[in-house]
Amino acid sequence: MAKKKTNTLGEGVLSAFAGLIDALVIDSIERNAGLLPGLTAESKGPVLLNRTEAAEYMAVGVTTIDSLRRAGEFKTAEIGGNPKYRKADLDRYIRKQMKEA
Repeated sequence: MAKKKTNTLGEGVLSAFAGLIDALVIDSIERNAGLLPGLTAESKGPVLLNRTEAAEYMAVGVTTIDSLRRAGEFKTAEIGGNPKYRKADLDRYIRKQMKEA
């Protein structure tokens, strides 16, 4: 009988997808039963950004993004070993900074 081949690429994609789904479910719960009040015109476009895109979006350097991530300002989804930032989280951080100024 032939051995069944494992599809490690497919398994990796499924694992990353499962992690993203978990993050979205948590975000939905945090936003009170999925009403998504934080979804605004500014959050349209790609939902997840890599660190360079996040830095460009916020008009800061990647080292600032890294520092804010380490400080716990953003939740990230690790996909392919790289952090992905939710645009809604970046928008929320920007609004918070504007209120504090």
